[in-house]
Amino acid sequence: MAISLIIAFIILMVVFKVFHLGDTFSPWMITTAVWTGYILTYLFFSDLLVPLETRFYTCALIWVPTMSLSSILTYQCWPTNDSPRGINAPLHVNASMFDLLFVLSLLLTPLYAYQILKIVLEFGSEDIMYNIRIFANFGKEGGGLTGVLKYVNSINTALFIIALWRFPDIPRWKFITIALTNLICALSIMAKQPIFVMLFATLFVFYQKKYVKPRAIILWGAALIMLFYGFNQLRTSENSQTERTFFDFIAIYILSPAAAFERADIDLTDQFGTHTLAFFNAVLSKLHLADVYVEETVQPFVWIPLPTNVYTAFQPFYEDFGYKGIAFFATVYGVLFGWLYRKAHSGSSTSKCMYAYITVVLMLQFFQEQFFVTLSTIIQLAVLFLLATQSTIRFRWPDSHRQPNNTSPS
Repeated sequence: MAISLIIAFIILMVVFKVFHLGDTFSPWMITTAVWTGYILTYLFFSDLLVPLETRFYTCALIWVPTMSLSSILTYQCWPTNDSPRGINAPLHVNASMFDLLFVLSLLLTPLYAYQILKIVLEFGSEDIMYNIRIFANFGKEGGGLTGVLKYVNSINTALFIIALWRFPDIPRWKFITIALTNLICALSIMAKQPIFVMLFATLFVFYQKKYVKPRAIILWGAALIMLFYGFNQLRTSENSQTERTFFDFIAIYILSPAAAFERADIDLTDQFGTHTLAFFNAVLSKLHLADVYVEETVQPFVWIPLPTNVYTAFQPFYEDFGYKGIAFFATVYGVLFGWLYRKAHSGSSTSKCMYAYITVVLMLQFFQEQFFVTLSTIIQLAVLFLLATQSTIRFRWPDSHRQPNNTSPS
């Protein structure tokens, strides 16, 4: 079945190219390419993990065509007033709001790193990298960060994506500073997600600006795998009894989600959408509007035979609704991302920024569900992008006589 799926998905990508349906970073092209490459890689390294059964392949067969078709139809049918330059139209930025966010980032990022280091050092100075990662996963239960510090990552991510779109018009020192604040936040919690955002968003924006070509994506992908292999080694405890080779890393962090998904069970509880709607359940519970169970952010581990706790993007939809859930949410993904892709190509500044982030959600479908699980972050980014690209709120800085670089409408 694996070979049949690979052939079918390759044919789909050829059809997209022949009929000029979107570019390399369209939702349907990313989705088809990601799952084709993933299944092909599993065939080569299948001896490292338990063999896949029919559930994963069935979900892939439902997900890829459904999402591709719904996103293409949405993109083609959505009415829009295209900007003459489309997605490459200059990004409108509210200079006052951008500078305000930049100042907040400069003030809060060092404090964010300091507070995390302060908490982690309470556990001792040995295995500090490993302890940082433990804090990142379970910090909420152990006195995690509160207040405005919870939003530092979102502020830095928003600044970085906006800076990418403004490049090379943005001052080089400011671009480098924004990149460094993002790296500091990522290293502070030894997290891969912020690095993924930086790399994939850079690829997408620079591809649109014609700074990189499609073949560069393959080279960047190989470099990314090597980078995170080293990153993972740093996070491993010195007392760990397991020495993981590069192939173990491939099995655990790239291929294991599919094998783990085969062991996911349909939720038989009466609560509607326990896994898919965890964000909404958390809001209802916190506001005391409903007595609902809130799914844990950190998933339980399974052995396949290596330990893993990621289950592909299919997991929450399948556990809550079975194969019907896979089809329904593939359609939801397709309509939503097809619409956002259309808005981005129409020149909307906010949509261009949001889609740059959504490329990460699309690229990591094989790993875990990244949209509903991180909905809080996505809402924060949407608000920040709206504030930074709107035209009404302005205030004067000491050097406010300067003219903004970008004045095109959002």
